[in-house]
Amino acid sequence: MSWNPAGPNPCVPLPLQAICEKYVLWPFGNICNFGCPYCFGQFVAGVPKPRDWTEAQAIAGFQDFYEDYGAAFVLMAGAEPTLEIPLVAAVLQQHYGSISTNLSCDLDVFCTAIPPDRVYLHPTFHPLGWDMEIEPFMARVRTLKARGYEVPLVALVGYPPFLPRLHEYVAAIEAEDCYANIAPARFPAVYEGRNLPQDYTEEELAILMPYVGRYSQFDEHAVVKPLRVVACAAGVATMCIMPNGHVQRCSQVAVGMEEANFMQSGHIKFLDEPLPCDQPQCQCGNLYCYHITDEVAPDEGQKR
Repeated sequence: MSWNPAGPNPCVPLPLQAICEKYVLWPFGNICNFGCPYCFGQFVAGVPKPRDWTEAQAIAGFQDFYEDYGAAFVLMAGAEPTLEIPLVAAVLQQHYGSISTNLSCDLDVFCTAIPPDRVYLHPTFHPLGWDMEIEPFMARVRTLKARGYEVPLVALVGYPPFLPRLHEYVAAIEAEDCYANIAPARFPAVYEGRNLPQDYTEEELAILMPYVGRYSQFDEHAVVKPLRVVACAAGVATMCIMPNGHVQRCSQVAVGMEEANFMQSGHIKFLDEPLPCDQPQCQCGNLYCYHITDEVAPDEGQKR
């Protein structure tokens, strides 16, 4: 079995595992200022996606949640969460979390609003937003670390034009004592008429996969492996708040948890035990530790 329901939540950073029982994925960001062509969410620079909820409703939902479960560890993602610093700061007054960010925000404004003991930063380097040069981006990482923020990793999408400089980028990330989190480009990413990751060339895979191969969810062709597990504990120790406010076990699986909208009430009922998963693939590397694999043959199951 790859998850112990009696133990601490494995997706919560070790220093906070005694504080945060629940892990919440919240891809709320509905606007970005980069507009990268490989964007998983297909965001256009400067164009916000419509919402079905208000900032006040989100803050009230997290207050309800705190009353029931105490502080959660909230993964804040979507497009660019730091374009909504007042909302982020309000939630982090009671909760802890990590922020996926392109680091394009005003660092002084960010540091004034959000104390470093409430948040881990997961920056993503998007070369097209930095004239293909990583040093200005890493200078911001150094500034944040000097101000006390934890930056355990820096992510980078393996878009084909970036691959000739991938070694340089990884070296710059690791020089700042950050883990280089390299992921293949995936749907809806297209490059020169090629659908990724299926259409990476052998030459591109030879550059990319030595870095991506550290992740069990990808095969040697940068494609997510088939999911073969007995059950998944997503929904027991974690949940995902979808962009419209609805609560799901994870971003892919809607069935299992009772029908609820976090923006109407944050008093959420979690599952009592893991449930089977009917998804052919798991697109979320964060939740692999919740997969229950004890009854699956070693050559068929996926293990973290």
